[in-house]
Amino acid sequence: MGKTAVKQGAKGAHVSVIVSPRASKSEVMGVYDGALKVRITAAPVDGAANEKLILTLARFFGAPKSSVSILRGEASRRKTVYIEGISAAKA
Repeated sequence: MGKTAVKQGAKGAHVSVIVSPRASKSEVMGVYDGALKVRITAAPVDGAANEKLILTLARFFGAPKSSVSILRGEASRRKTVYIEGISAAKA
């Protein structure tokens, strides 16, 4: 059995993410290899890709941008993101 992409945290959800930068469109593709696969238009330069990832996930989960933060993997394609105020069941 594979691991789940979303786990419940104290006040929100921890989401495992695989990021594909420089895509033609920013979108959530689905779950792949135990993580949420997200394509983003930004290049991984000066934090632009991380900012676009935060915006894309906030829109996808219907959460404010300020409630989304990157916990691990800021310089990696594989990241752990925390989204405050949502439950793992909702995600």
